[in-house]
Amino acid sequence: MLARIGRRVAFSLATLLVIATATFFLMHSIPGGPFSSERSLPPSVEANILRRYKLDQPVWRQFADYMAGLAKLDLGPSFTSDARTTNDIIKDGFPKSALLGATAFLIAFGIGVPLGVAAALRRARLTDRMLMMASVLGVSAPSFIIASLLQYVFSYRWQIAPAAGWGESPWQVVLPAVALAGFPVAFVARLVRSSMLQVLDEDYVRTARAKGLPPSGVFFRHALRNAMLPAVTYAGPLLAALLTGSFVVEDIFSIPGLGKFFVSSINDRDYTVIMGVTLFYSALLIGFNVVVDVLYAIIDPRMAVAD
Repeated sequence: MLARIGRRVAFSLATLLVIATATFFLMHSIPGGPFSSERSLPPSVEANILRRYKLDQPVWRQFADYMAGLAKLDLGPSFTSDARTTNDIIKDGFPKSALLGATAFLIAFGIGVPLGVAAALRRARLTDRMLMMASVLGVSAPSFIIASLLQYVFSYRWQIAPAAGWGESPWQVVLPAVALAGFPVAFVARLVRSSMLQVLDEDYVRTARAKGLPPSGVFFRHALRNAMLPAVTYAGPLLAALLTGSFVVEDIFSIPGLGKFFVSSINDRDYTVIMGVTLFYSALLIGFNVVVDVLYAIIDPRMAVAD
């Protein structure tokens, strides 16, 4: 197990290095720059700005400086904000996106897993058909449509929740989290249902029933544990995506999360912020995949033995 984790960590660090390198050179290959605008700056002023941020140096030297900063976990300054660094922007925006994403994740698995199990246990019955129809709607409806409907119902029709903003009401977390969780709830429900149906037809489940084990024991000790493996696989990338926030949902509800800063940095061509947020998201995604790999070995010990 420890050897497996060690290999995954080494592979993860190598992957982050490749991502950092690719992102850096892609940013510098885009025409224009962070200080390009319709209103031209005097050449002397532009030269001073480029010198201040070391953008007048060769690309290889900029890359070496950037990688040296990464080694110290320094993601560099923001080109569009004199008083803030990329680290400051992530530190300010990520907690809001993380709270929103964690809430959406809990909703997705707290509702999706029971719905999937209920549909599997009532296969081909009315309950199964209704739940699967609802899941199709959930998978098909974009998050911005759900967000707009929630705003219309709870803010404009019932007037029990603020339409936008952050930090004034629990509704400002719940409504965008529900909008974010729409697709994951439906997807998790369908994933768990499909996996549960497959597990219930396995020989070891039928053997457990033939031995006279109580239905609850067969369900929790044999069926549910193995049926959760596909959902656990999906949990890692889902949690990383939700924690970094949804750009569209954050914009609709005017949430000052990481997504807002990322979008503004793209518009402003703020290289360091774009690269920093991209690398931060990649680190989260890779980290959660490593955690999922460990959980796989815990849930199914055959994975650790095979390793």
